[in-house]
Amino acid sequence: MRTVTATVLAALAISSAWAATPEVNIVPWPKSLSVTGGEMALSGSSRIVYSDASLSNLAEVVAGEVEEVTRLKLKTERGAPSKGDIFLTYTDDPCIKGEKHRVRVVDYATAEAANYNAVAMASVTLIQAIKEADGSYTIQKMTVLDEPDAGYRGFMIDVARQQHSIKTLKELVDMCRLYKIRYMQIHFNDDQAYTLPSKAYSELNAASRFSYTLAEVTWQRNSFAISPWMWART
Repeated sequence: MRTVTATVLAALAISSAWAATPEVNIVPWPKSLSVTGGEMALSGSSRIVYSDASLSNLAEVVAGEVEEVTRLKLKTERGAPSKGDIFLTYTDDPCIKGEKHRVRVVDYATAEAANYNAVAMASVTLIQAIKEADGSYTIQKMTVLDEPDAGYRGFMIDVARQQHSIKTLKELVDMCRLYKIRYMQIHFNDDQAYTLPSKAYSELNAASRFSYTLAEVTWQRNSFAISPWMWART
């Protein structure tokens, strides 16, 4: 996953060059961006802090992405943020509703919104904003206010006609997250193949070139099945 995330982040930086300020590259370009002076340092003592237990899975996702980009292994914990932390939180600000989200970077970086999905999008903005110079990592001090132009933002992958591993599907989920794409449709079945397993009708996929196992496509707590992988990221 390190390779695909690094590759996508590089592509984001290139594709955003037309709209970027000298300090920040973000895709999609936000509705409002106010850059202030200075930068927040990101170091091994930084943490991913979350205000509500429901954000714990997202905190782990963000910690993993920070490690992929910087190789810094940051702790995740619930509590109040300190200098250099990334803080994931809900807000009851009446101006921040639906998928609208806000990012504020001062002494620590805050990704805030009214719901999980919108906080997740705000966290992507922070991941994109990480900069490296001489082995040190920083985030520009700024305030971002953003929301998608469309409620339905989707991507489809056809696994019935072309075999793709669960590993590839997970990499595509990462790509969708980094582009803030909300939905990923997996086209499992067609006349060429029936790729889903079935306990009740075990012969359904007998003639298919391949099919997924039950373990690969079933929700299991703490498993590597595709469903929890997707749900934590969106």
